[in-house]
Amino acid sequence: MSRLTKFIYIILFLILLLHPHLLPDHVGFLPKAYAETIITLFIFGAGFLLYQLHKRDLAKKERELKSSSEKLADAFKYIGTVNRRLPLLKSLTTDLLASSKLSKKEKLKIFQDLLATALVSVAKVNWGLLRFIDTDSGKTVKEFIFTTKEYVVVQNSIGNKELLQSRQQSSSIKSSSNLFIIPTTEQEAIIQGHLVFPKPAESLEDERWVLQAITDQAQLFFKYLY
Repeated sequence: MSRLTKFIYIILFLILLLHPHLLPDHVGFLPKAYAETIITLFIFGAGFLLYQLHKRDLAKKERELKSSSEKLADAFKYIGTVNRRLPLLKSLTTDLLASSKLSKKEKLKIFQDLLATALVSVAKVNWGLLRFIDTDSGKTVKEFIFTTKEYVVVQNSIGNKELLQSRQQSSSIKSSSNLFIIPTTEQEAIIQGHLVFPKPAESLEDERWVLQAITDQAQLFFKYLY
């Protein structure tokens, strides 16, 4: 209970105690007894209204506390995810580019490693692709496909126009029919990368930042290597 609420309660209590002694025999056309009753009803009404306001304020604070607790729990969950994924992301840094000259096979391996980490370790799906599109012409500049050895890729065709339009979706993980799309966050680049893979059975809400980091890393590598 706030100090102001306590102060108002004290004032109302004092008025309740003292008003019978302070009123004259008649208040206007009302006898003293009627005036006392009206004032008493007013005091109890004000006290009840103050109680309701205080109760509503407490309920609001409880909701805020619950919301803060949920956000704190989400933050700890996020930190836990970060700690679990750090070993995976360590292999995706620019250390892969330590060699000044890479062969075509070595360049391909970089993107295959990126796809393997994103698809198998994080999204837990059997196939996917990285497609780099020229946003001016809408044409594919480069595409890398990954699939597990025991899995035959089901042809899920998706056009470049659809991939570019998916960037307008407000969700963190874009979608189209039965596919998930994660475009690079680099808006200024003419050639932009898109990670595409089938929708997994489990939610990727906790892993979305990892997949976004891999996509942006692929964008950086592509810009450096091609």
